[in-house]
Amino acid sequence: MFFNKTPGENSECRYCKNVSETDGVYTCRYKGKVSPSGVCRRYSFDPFAKRCRRPRNLDTSAFDPLDFEI
Repeated sequence: MFFNKTPGENSECRYCKNVSETDGVYTCRYKGKVSPSGVCRRYSFDPFAKRCRRPRNLDTSAFDPLDFEI
């Protein structure tokens, strides 16, 4: 799936080892500026480039100020 050298359905430039990202601009070593969802034949998956984090949601309306006292 991700470790294939050929581009597949889950391959995107933002996960390629040849692409670097600075301030939201993705730059490929071979093609220059690229779209984060683009794909080319030089795609090679970089497992450390995948930076998906869950949004942290804390609903504090269910707590009392006494809950936070020691």
